[in-house]
This record gives sequence, C-alpha cells and structure tokens, in this order.
Amino acid sequence: MRDLDWKCPVLSRRELHALSEQLAFEGEVQQKLRRKQEKEARVRRALERRHHKK
Repeated sequence: MRDLDWKCPVLSRRELHALSEQLAFEGEVQQKLRRKQEKEARVRRALERRHHKK
C-alpha cells in the first residue's frame, strides 16, 4: 500500500474519511442491487417452472 502513496494526491484526514464513507455506501448499493437481481432471477426461474408444468 505504501508504494501507492506517491501516486495519490495528499488527502486530509477529513477527505479520506469522506472517501471511505462514499466507498462503503457504494459497496452497500451494489450489494442491494445484486440481492435484488438474484431475487428477480429466482422468481423468473420459479415462474418458468410453473409455466412448463402446464
């Protein structure tokens, strides 16, 4: 991680905190989106199975 320091602009502690909060928020959003897509996929498969039984 230390070798990246020279490439990164110097951030204040507050900016660093804001950045980490932003990344955490984006991670949560992506997780929710993934869960939603998985749920939709399960529902779609269930509907297809029901449709094939008819």
